[in-house]
Amino acid sequence: GLFGLALGSFLNVVIYRLPRKCDSIFRGRSFCPQCAKQIAWYDNIPLLSYILLGGRCRHCGARISPRYFLVELLTGGLFAYLAHRFLLDDTAAGLFDEKWPLFLIYGGLTAALIACTFIDIRLRIIPDEIDKPFIVIGPVVSFFYPLLHKDTVENFIWRRQLADWPMAENFMGFFSSIFGVAVGAGIIILVGLFGKALFRKEAMGFGDVKFLAMIGGFLGWDMTLLAFLLACFTGALIGVVVMIVTKDHYMPFGPNLALGAVAVILFRDVINRGIESYMQMLRGDSLAALWKAVAWMMPCYSS
Repeated sequence: GLFGLALGSFLNVVIYRLPRKCDSIFRGRSFCPQCAKQIAWYDNIPLLSYILLGGRCRHCGARISPRYFLVELLTGGLFAYLAHRFLLDDTAAGLFDEKWPLFLIYGGLTAALIACTFIDIRLRIIPDEIDKPFIVIGPVVSFFYPLLHKDTVENFIWRRQLADWPMAENFMGFFSSIFGVAVGAGIIILVGLFGKALFRKEAMGFGDVKFLAMIGGFLGWDMTLLAFLLACFTGALIGVVVMIVTKDHYMPFGPNLALGAVAVILFRDVINRGIESYMQMLRGDSLAALWKAVAWMMPCYSS
């Protein structure tokens, strides 16, 4: 949790500086955007400094955006839950336990999702500096750590053909990730083409294509599909509320994709059971059996 708070403070720097391109992310002290005064270390303690300063700059009294507090709180909370899910379960994870890489990989992806989300909300862009490197990182990590796609690898469609390859499981993890990238990009492209044909205007931006491709490289095709469905559901609910409150009829879809991805990472088993129960209640045992078959194909890690 404390590491998440510190990382959240750094993500605030990324969110502010990265789209402006003229500021270095790693060099230079934090400063007030209004008076340009450097912020002392004791005024830069995650959460605490914002509360003690009343959300204002010590020097000029300008209001500090509540986004800074929210990003730190969100990052700290998510990393605390990631640690609970992957490191603090009934079987304590040792330093070289296989759950440590999962925690680090999903932690890195979560940090990227948070940064992209708040940049997209503010500027309605998803920066290439984040999604393009992560599109490459996903397959590379999957090659060296195929357990990221554990069940997908175990049921890999070409498993028999690749069985005699050197490092066969590594290549299966790599191809699972590549397929996830392709499916993630393909979903958004197809939805965009359908929306354009139906509404005669652009329905999805290319930033969303890259963003879901990035997610797909880490989650695999099946979990990416589930994340997209969740994004559509939450997007519909949140979009209606935002339109009523702000009268704004355009909402970036990136934050919903990020929310769907994080939900799948943290609560996939709970979501799966809920959907299964709902389908069984409404449609009968046949559709429930179908959902069980789909769920069997999706990677599941015990929490």
